[in-house]
Amino acid sequence: MSNESKTGGIKVAWVVIAVAVVAISVTSLVFSYMMMGMMKDMQAGQGAQAQQNQVSASDIASIVQDTIAAKERAVSDELMASALAPWEAATDISERVYGNPDARFSIITFSDLECPFCKRFHDTPKEVVDASSGAVNYEFKHLPLDFHNPAALNGSVMVECVAKEKGNKHAWAFIDQYFKNTKTNGGGVADLDGLAKQFGLSSGQIAACKTDKEIGSRVSSDLAFAREAGVTGTPSSFVVDTVGGKSIQIGGAQGAEVFMNAIRSLLKGENDELQDDDVDADSQ
Repeated sequence: MSNESKTGGIKVAWVVIAVAVVAISVTSLVFSYMMMGMMKDMQAGQGAQAQQNQVSASDIASIVQDTIAAKERAVSDELMASALAPWEAATDISERVYGNPDARFSIITFSDLECPFCKRFHDTPKEVVDASSGAVNYEFKHLPLDFHNPAALNGSVMVECVAKEKGNKHAWAFIDQYFKNTKTNGGGVADLDGLAKQFGLSSGQIAACKTDKEIGSRVSSDLAFAREAGVTGTPSSFVVDTVGGKSIQIGGAQGAEVFMNAIRSLLKGENDELQDDDVDADSQ
């Protein structure tokens, strides 16, 4: 073979090698781009999965919080229903009257929410009303005594605040819960606003009630009524015959039988008057 043939063969070989190298390089480059694309896709997929997992965790947290809040509301609703249940006979009227508003006999009691004797006495008129088949009602009058203030006065204001925002039945339940939670003798309830919030009042409503002239006037009116009636201590009650117009005053935390005897006495007095009228008619 001549030298020219050898040289030509070598050149061809180098061309083949160069083309192969270029092909390999191009293939490597394409493969690299493909791998980079796959890596980006994988990273994007992992990122999306991570984001999905993060959203799911957030959703779960929200569900847990909503569930806890729902359970708390259910417990609160249950407690409220339990607090209101004993006071179903309190119709939705403007006065603090428990029982039939048109009952013939009314037990009107001047009470101080910080008075320990009032606390002990509170269930007694209710017992009489519940056993009267609508013949007796119980009217609560505010008499916060000076030496129990400001707790007693603040409690009276909050009763009327609950009444204004939620109605008469809620007010009676609030009175009941106040007596159950107060330290008495001016010690007050540890968190009066918190107790009101348990009855569904907002912070804004509570703040407004504290400066509400209508509420202040209602409490002041009860105080003026007590002075006119000569009442200076609590609890002090009057059993009133709304038909005959007569009344009997009962001081202190007396038992239910004392009030029943007062009603019997009022009825007997009416019967005696009827008999006297009959005698007078016969003699004429």
